[in-house]
Amino acid sequence: MKKTLIFVISFILLPMLSPMLLSLCGGNNKQNAEDTQVEDTGVNMESATAKIIESEEKLNEIRFGNWKNEDWYDNDYFRFLRKTIDDCLKGIENEDTEHLQGYKSFLHGQFFVNDVKVFLGGGVSISLAFLDQPEILYDAWVYSYVVGQTVIGYNLRAFSKSNETLNATKEEVIERMKEFPYLKLW
Repeated sequence: MKKTLIFVISFILLPMLSPMLLSLCGGNNKQNAEDTQVEDTGVNMESATAKIIESEEKLNEIRFGNWKNEDWYDNDYFRFLRKTIDDCLKGIENEDTEHLQGYKSFLHGQFFVNDVKVFLGGGVSISLAFLDQPEILYDAWVYSYVVGQTVIGYNLRAFSKSNETLNATKEEVIERMKEFPYLKLW
């Protein structure tokens, strides 16, 4: 829970508090720490974080409240991630593909989803691997924008190589997909 809370604060709350933090850090750089007085802004971090979490929980209910079991194996989050990877490989640079640039040489081929979870910060957290190197796992955060009661778009917020590995060969992955046809390559 603490990791998630820190992640929520760093990705959601911190940008909202940036102007306040900048004003607190500004001023005369020659002042000693003892001479610097920090004004009480009245911002209760716990309360603000709780409100953000509550808001995202409500949005996640809109995002996933009516999903059926098969939606967790085939959905627009995976399609968006596939399109974003393809765009990166084509050399398209935008706010989504910027997270993939450092991994460009590893992104070739189809990927499969190892795990997917609702992410408290909004959208899903996807653990994936590429068929040609199934032992290397990557983590992606795909956010979705909600207006009213509808998801209207997606954004790749984060992509990184996981510290975890998968003990599987390409052949074992293909066999598993034959055994469980709802598992797909993207």
